[in-house]
Amino acid sequence: MFMGRNAYQYGDTSLTGLNTHLGLADGCVTCHMPAGNHELAMQDTTGGLHDRVDACKDCHGAGITKFDDIKATYDYDRNGKTEGVKTEVAGLLAKLKAKLPIDSLTGEPTLAWKDSAKIMNRPDLVQGIYTYTFVKNDLSSGMHNAKYAVSILQKALGFYPNGVKVIDQKTPSTFVLSQNYPNPFNPKTDIQFSIPRSATIQLNVYNILGELVATLASGDIVSGNYTVSWNGTNRQGTSVSSGIYFYRLAVSSNGAQEYTVTKKMLMTK
Repeated sequence: MFMGRNAYQYGDTSLTGLNTHLGLADGCVTCHMPAGNHELAMQDTTGGLHDRVDACKDCHGAGITKFDDIKATYDYDRNGKTEGVKTEVAGLLAKLKAKLPIDSLTGEPTLAWKDSAKIMNRPDLVQGIYTYTFVKNDLSSGMHNAKYAVSILQKALGFYPNGVKVIDQKTPSTFVLSQNYPNPFNPKTDIQFSIPRSATIQLNVYNILGELVATLASGDIVSGNYTVSWNGTNRQGTSVSSGIYFYRLAVSSNGAQEYTVTKKMLMTK
């Protein structure tokens, strides 16, 4: 987990090597043995159970007192709240667990069913069980490597921005925004795009004055090939007039712009 390797990555080679703590000078020692402490445990039972967060404060702020004070950068598990990283990862695990067959004895998904009729001809369940087990057995709730844990869990859950439909999960070699089809159109058109690695996308429609007409997709997405439709309405749900419109795909990662392209389409009535 720490190195960002050996999970099932759903064909997304860009996930290999994702690492939240790669820059730590002494690796595991930095967090697990701060200030001469020779206990690997990250919780101290002296004077009551509490998280050992001293080594975290240089990067995450002097005010943190527990691991869940380290907040996620967005709402990973889509429950409407941006919470601590550990809570967000726990939410993703719970959502994945709800999709998998559960062993009645352990109350958990189990890889012992790899040859069972329960998951026969269901590679998605085998992949989901492996992903769940990989993250759960890491025992850090994402703290070892939040980037990798969140990415593979979202892959397993098929999390995509609202309105986006999956064409396939093959990893494309480059970013692509295709010409809408049909074009000209009335009243609906489809727009396909390809994302070669996990990123944040914004797909907007503008009029010839450069004014925002509609947002077709906005949020985090994993690699794959996708399509989204526009029904010719604006943000208020009102049908727009005939004419030329522009659609723009902007892709960013860790706050830095990676790819932007704009194409033209024609609506006729």
